Amino acid sequence: QARRPFTEPEIQRCDLADVILRMKAFRLGEIETFPFIDAPSPSAIAGAHQLLQELGALDEQRELTALGRDLARLPVDPAIGRMILEAHHENALADVLVIAAGLSIQDPRERPAEQRDTAEAAHRRFQHPQSDFLTLLNIWNAFHDQWESLKTQNQLRKFCKAHFLSFLRMREWVDVHAQLEEAVAELPSSKLKAQSSTESSAGRRDEPGRAGVSPAFSASVIAGPAGRRPYFEPRYAAIHRSILTGLFGHIARREERNLYRLGGNKQAMVFPGSGLFEKAMPTAKAGGAVPAKQPRAHERSHGQPPWLVAGELLETSRLFVRIVAAIDPEWVIELAPHLVKVTHENPQWDAEAGRVLCTEKALLRGLVLRERRVGYLQVNPAEATAIFIRAALVEEGLVAEAASESRAGVPPAQDQGRGLATSPRRRATRAEQKRVEASRFRTAPPGAGETPILPSGPIAHFLAHNRQMREKVEMWQTRLPHRVVTDLDETLFRFYAARLQEVASTHDLNRLIKARGGPGFLCATEADVLGSHAKDFNAASFPDTVPVGSQSVAVSYAYAPGEERDGVTLRLTVSLAEMVDPAQLDWLVPALREERVAQLLGLLPKSVRRPLMPLHEAARAIVQAVPPHGQSFLGAMSEFIRRRYGVDIPVAAWPVAELPAHLRPRFEIVGQQNQTLAAGRDLGALRKRVTELDAPDSAKAWQQAAQRWDRYGLTAWDFGDLPERQLVTEAGGFPMYAYPGLHLEHGEVNLRLFRKSEEAAQATQQAVPKLAARALQRELGWLEKDLHGLRRCAVLHATLGPIEELIATAFENVYRHLFPEPDPLPRTAPEFASYVDRARQRLPGLAPRFMDWVEALLRKRQEALVCRRPLPNMRAEVD
Repeated sequence: QARRPFTEPEIQRCDLADVILRMKAFRLGEIETFPFIDAPSPSAIAGAHQLLQELGALDEQRELTALGRDLARLPVDPAIGRMILEAHHENALADVLVIAAGLSIQDPRERPAEQRDTAEAAHRRFQHPQSDFLTLLNIWNAFHDQWESLKTQNQLRKFCKAHFLSFLRMREWVDVHAQLEEAVAELPSSKLKAQSSTESSAGRRDEPGRAGVSPAFSASVIAGPAGRRPYFEPRYAAIHRSILTGLFGHIARREERNLYRLGGNKQAMVFPGSGLFEKAMPTAKAGGAVPAKQPRAHERSHGQPPWLVAGELLETSRLFVRIVAAIDPEWVIELAPHLVKVTHENPQWDAEAGRVLCTEKALLRGLVLRERRVGYLQVNPAEATAIFIRAALVEEGLVAEAASESRAGVPPAQDQGRGLATSPRRRATRAEQKRVEASRFRTAPPGAGETPILPSGPIAHFLAHNRQMREKVEMWQTRLPHRVVTDLDETLFRFYAARLQEVASTHDLNRLIKARGGPGFLCATEADVLGSHAKDFNAASFPDTVPVGSQSVAVSYAYAPGEERDGVTLRLTVSLAEMVDPAQLDWLVPALREERVAQLLGLLPKSVRRPLMPLHEAARAIVQAVPPHGQSFLGAMSEFIRRRYGVDIPVAAWPVAELPAHLRPRFEIVGQQNQTLAAGRDLGALRKRVTELDAPDSAKAWQQAAQRWDRYGLTAWDFGDLPERQLVTEAGGFPMYAYPGLHLEHGEVNLRLFRKSEEAAQATQQAVPKLAARALQRELGWLEKDLHGLRRCAVLHATLGPIEELIATAFENVYRHLFPEPDPLPRTAPEFASYVDRARQRLPGLAPRFMDWVEALLRKRQEALVCRRPLPNMRAEVD
């Protein structure tokens, strides 16, 4: 009862795109005005026009294009015809003609209900793991292989029956393919020459023994590293790029297993008969185990591709995609630029890339084909330049970039909510807090300096200059009854914007600086920032350097309420910090002198400060009447108050410790490489901290140096020169030296490092003779043997002890005669050789002379002992 009484008119059932294409080719007029008995619906006509425009057959005015004229000559749907024409440009015409003919007929594979599993197993022989289109091509190749080998239709029918293929549909496929070859060959504009099916098949078969399965399509997609595009074999890519040109509306992105998202936010499932359908893994039944069946080679899952194109959309119980294949979404962007919509959003400064980037998205009917970060300058030069100026220069994003690189992964300090240049001292805005945060990277250990790192090169020059100028202006404004520049960020932005056009990266900026001959044009002055108020700014109150002793000390300014670096900072070398008098440094920076005096007066007890009222006038008078000199600032101020106001205030009574942080000078102690070693407002504590800094590092450095220098059991001077001292490291900014020397220990001569030069010299004096004796070891052996001639004195020495003691004592004395303590110490191999040569020159005839002298001495002793009139205690004295 639900069936219609009559069949629906053919014009309402056929492909309207093909009808419109042929009507335009044959100049039959517009389809909207053609007198059909049952005209198609306007929505169907609009859809057909849209499809033809997507295929490139019609232009924007719905006029036929040259490609459309060629499509009208092909006896297939326009979508399939478009694949054929594209295949010519991709050099894949022979393969695509086979696939196009296969898409134009009913599927030749048969699946009888009673033999479904057997049929699927037989069809699996032709299955390609990534493309159902190539499965059709494999069926075609297998069929033609059998035809060439069997040569009879009867045998071919048996082959089709055994593989569950319809012989009649296969013959229809061959006929359609032949018609397409003829139609393509007759196209006048493209001049396509298609290969015959036999030639194309023979050209594709390199291994006939593989049952007709094309060897090139056993595995066409090679997965790349995670996050990268897969690599498609050239032949696979050429075929599917051609197919893609006719199926732009059938592109889908994977969401989960077997489910894909089509354009227009439609969800579809991969058809279960597809080679890309992923079956669920078998689960264990209650009380049972999963069968341990291993999949065959052609059954192993290759993983579903993230993107695919479908040859057909089928809607039954749900929407299915049939005859699908893996594709690269980049192909769509390349082949269909007229359909892809490119958007750019979220432009922002990227410190790591060093330029302004935005997110570029390529979309096709809502599907994001590609999402990447690209330079924003080519998209919107004016806005990109503005973002670069504000984020990289004004908010100092370049500073954050340089600091993150230098700290090698150390996270930035946490934001403390402290204000900066564009708001009152106690009411900093969030934007200013971000700028403060970007500039608070440190080079010193925790608790040390807070000076931000600047990138190197010409950019560093103008950034440092503008930072210093900005801090001076901000500090100066805090002393005024009202602010003359309410937003320094905006003022600096306008300054840069007037000088920079189409600059959105550090590369662009460096190139412009080079072209302009230097960064001077980007260095702002107080006049650039203050405008008409520049004449009121007292630059002398904010010097860049101040004299300390005979040196010039750098001064930096920071308006950062609540931060450790707030106020005035003086950078002192280690040696200068050791000798400078902290009391004299209070004079050096005049910017905050009057405010400092006023605060000190206000902190005095009420009884003391009453004679000084009003305090602001007293502070001004003190600053004007007490010029800087060598005396202590507090002492000079106490002396002036005693003379002027008659109030005696001892220097120790000034409550300096209660002053706000920004009114007490801050010190940064820097090492030899200009790195900050310690920072704070108590110079005495900083001195102590510097001496204790890096103690573990010093021990490690000493251990490493000892490993390089220490040598044991020396027998010759074969270790090179012996320097007076060797730099080990810098501990707290001070150079740490080791003193190499020779050390005599348990009869062995060793090369060691000593911490004191005196210890090294003393040990070396004792070890050099021993090392020289090693060089004359043979000669000393003969000398010791010759000294055994003293046995002739055994009777004379009998009352003094065994003769062996005399021989040992004699050798010891001769040894000291040969090798006296060296002066000066030998430090090179030639100097040591000279010392040894002097000892060698003393050897000839030494033993006989020494033995004669000993014998004569013993005889004199004997004569004294037998004297007739011995003196009192004479024996004791003679012995």
